[in-house]
Amino acid sequence: MDLFRNRYKIESTRLKNWEYSNPGYYFITICTYDRQNYFGKIKNQKMVFSKIGKITENCLIQIPNHFKNIKLDKFVVMPNHIHVIIRIMNNVETRQNDEHTSQKNVETRHGASLQYKYNKFGPLKTNSIPSIINHYKGSVTRQCRKQKIIYKLWQPRFYDRVIRNDQELNKIRNYIKKNIRNWKHDRNNPQPGS
Repeated sequence: MDLFRNRYKIESTRLKNWEYSNPGYYFITICTYDRQNYFGKIKNQKMVFSKIGKITENCLIQIPNHFKNIKLDKFVVMPNHIHVIIRIMNNVETRQNDEHTSQKNVETRHGASLQYKYNKFGPLKTNSIPSIINHYKGSVTRQCRKQKIIYKLWQPRFYDRVIRNDQELNKIRNYIKKNIRNWKHDRNNPQPGS
């Protein structure tokens, strides 16, 4: 952390000079506030959804209905976090080829998920990863409040990684597929081994 005007500020961990509305695949992890198991529990290697978990999954599935040129690839809702691969496609959907980045190292961690439509730098760019995550978190929170479920649901940031190639994409898909089975050993599990 750096000091700015005698205050600590958290530097953005977003990839510098990368436009987060560029076509490609993005691996996103969103965690609950204080890693609370709001979304349900793992029982017999299956996710048993709470009421909040059902809302969370339903809103996730709805993302492509609200954003042009967005598709969900693999995803999983866990007790206290979500993993999802979001694909941003070219404006011309008739192209069949997948778009990949040519960057060698584009991983970011602890990226800020913007909580408001406007931030100090102006409006969020439409169809960008931050605007999608902002919309998603807001939708889940609104649905929960309508049902009188009022918690501080989300940690204020999310993790992202720009996926560079097919090998990495398949590795992440496999990781997501096995996530429920590996919950016992997951670093996000507040009771590892159980």
